[in-house]
Amino acid sequence: MFKSRNEIDMCSGPIASKLILYVIPIIISGYLQLLFNAADMAIVGQFSANGERSLAAVGSTSSLINLIVNVFMGLSTGANALVGRRVGAGDKEGIKGAVHTSVFLSILSGFIVMIIGIVFSKALLVMMGSPADIIDLSALYLKIYFLGAPFLMFYNFGAAILRSVGDTRRPLFFLMISGVLNVVLNIVLVAVFNMDVAGVAIATVVSQIVSAVLVFITLCRNKGSVRLIPKEIKPSAEELKQILMIGIPAGVQSSMFSLANSVVQSSINYLGTATMAACSAASSIEGFVYLAMNSFYQATLSFVSQNFGRRDFKRIGQIMRWAFLFVIAAGLISGTIVMYFNEFLVGLYISNDAVNRAEIINLTWQRNVIVVWPYFLCGVMEVLVATLRAIGKSIVPMFSTIIGVCGGRMFWIFVVFRSIRDTDGIDAFGIHITPLQILMLAWPFAWILTSTAHSITLLLEFKKQKRKDLAIEKINVINAVKSEQ
Repeated sequence: MFKSRNEIDMCSGPIASKLILYVIPIIISGYLQLLFNAADMAIVGQFSANGERSLAAVGSTSSLINLIVNVFMGLSTGANALVGRRVGAGDKEGIKGAVHTSVFLSILSGFIVMIIGIVFSKALLVMMGSPADIIDLSALYLKIYFLGAPFLMFYNFGAAILRSVGDTRRPLFFLMISGVLNVVLNIVLVAVFNMDVAGVAIATVVSQIVSAVLVFITLCRNKGSVRLIPKEIKPSAEELKQILMIGIPAGVQSSMFSLANSVVQSSINYLGTATMAACSAASSIEGFVYLAMNSFYQATLSFVSQNFGRRDFKRIGQIMRWAFLFVIAAGLISGTIVMYFNEFLVGLYISNDAVNRAEIINLTWQRNVIVVWPYFLCGVMEVLVATLRAIGKSIVPMFSTIIGVCGGRMFWIFVVFRSIRDTDGIDAFGIHITPLQILMLAWPFAWILTSTAHSITLLLEFKKQKRKDLAIEKINVINAVKSEQ
């Protein structure tokens, strides 16, 4: 099958170098995106008349945005996995159907997300216990942000299609263009025209429109296997079924993940505005560490999908081993860097004359020392779930995540954290652990629990698939013998 110069052959040749080649543009893209998001928060924190309140208002919306968007964003995972499997199997008609069905879903889901976000964002903020002094700012930001949901969804589906064949460089280029535009608009709208959180939201929507248009043009002009023909954008029954079988559980899993984070955000809100501001800044910084984990998740999903299409389980095992090695190394290195430069990084979000500056820096350290250093555990979990989704098993990891991540965090919050949240913390092994740190321990606890469940599931599934292939091989041999007779 013809491959364009932007695509990667994932089914043969060295694995490690191709994984790195695939991942580097994603990591750079993600870092740029996080820098642009950080610029949003830094600009609103430094130049807004509301200062700390505006920073807390924008930062506290991330879990709610993820809660709404990720239900549908999981469908892009289904698109990535299905296109990859069709490419690995050399199914040209299947690729065509998967691409056009994916684009149709992106358009439909984008408008659904927009309506839900605009109508229900204020009510959801109230349910999350958003403080009265910032809830109106948060609601304004969300209503404007969700106007861009159709473009956000189209870009992510389109980028998933390109990633499924190894094209990660062009989405990087598009992000650079839209991200620079976003920063420029932030400065103009917030620092010059004093539009506060509304300016940040408008800049985000405009940048999403630009990135979506660029992906659309690229897919239409694609010379490889994933070309988009606008007049043929419609759902194919079989491809739609396959995407939904993978994507709906992935979306539910992501939304449950976000729901758990929303409950965590409610607990953070309980600890006060200074803690909210600290966690907003810390979450933005943490994103740089998570990015490396998620990049190898995407690489594993694409590489395993194509090789599963060819039923090459030996190569799948090799892909997983390299992915584990890379996420552990990346997690430890990036986590250490974040901790070493903690004060400097937090200082980018808080002005020098902020009343609570020292307290916020200290609270950020308390959070990061619990969450960031063991972040490689999250990477291991991501590789495992990517492999399960790539081989078409999305329901099982959904339940594992709901039980492990969501259930684990809920247990930790309602049983452990709530018993000490009104105290000064506890002392264990000669170390004082603050209420914030006890809350943050929900992260590594859930990662370990969920990774264990995924590992058991994957081992059982591989054995099942190998038995299935052996049975098919025996039937083929028997049929061949009969035909010779």
